[in-house]
Amino acid sequence: MNIPLPEGVTAEKIAEFVLSSAATGESHDARIEKLRLWGLTTDDAELACDRALGGAFRAGTVSSANEPSAEKDPIAYFSYHRCRTNRALISTIFPEEFPATHSGGPEVRRSWWKFWE
Repeated sequence: MNIPLPEGVTAEKIAEFVLSSAATGESHDARIEKLRLWGLTTDDAELACDRALGGAFRAGTVSSANEPSAEKDPIAYFSYHRCRTNRALISTIFPEEFPATHSGGPEVRRSWWKFWE
């Protein structure tokens, strides 16, 4: 999932920008436009947003096996690690999937037959 980056633009900078703009409620179109101003094509800007938000979502899961590869998917990798160190960011970006009470610790699992509890 590597995309060609313009000079001076890093995968880490893209991940940080996408996360911060998503956390503040900036529109997807505004993010794409900003990335285009940085020199990315529209398709690459879309992919960059997808990878950054994908890394954030993966950080919200319990399994560390969801960690993206730094070599194969650097934008998702930086996003994942940024969100793992700031779990509130996950809840801000994905409030329905990861409510603020989401601690990131192991889920309390119930037996399947106790679904009413």
